[in-house]
Amino acid sequence: MSSAKSSPETIDEFLADVEPKLKAVAYALLGSIRRISEAIRTTPLDKAEGGGTSFNQFGDRQLEIDVLSDKLMFDGLRSSECCEV
Repeated sequence: MSSAKSSPETIDEFLADVEPKLKAVAYALLGSIRRISEAIRTTPLDKAEGGGTSFNQFGDRQLEIDVLSDKLMFDGLRSSECCEV
């Protein structure tokens, strides 16, 4: 018999012993990832392939999906109320 500890099967199990504020940030990030995934699935291809571009403060071209992903990630972090963004 192996004495190795089995891996957690769920996010809740994985985060069970994590400090509450860190857990809140982790859940906020996971929620943001879910919303970004949905945005990627529903963004028209013409926008995803360069039809909707902008430029950031450094002059780099950004797709609308990149800009939206940034917004969703930062909104999620703000919602955790555990970090400043």
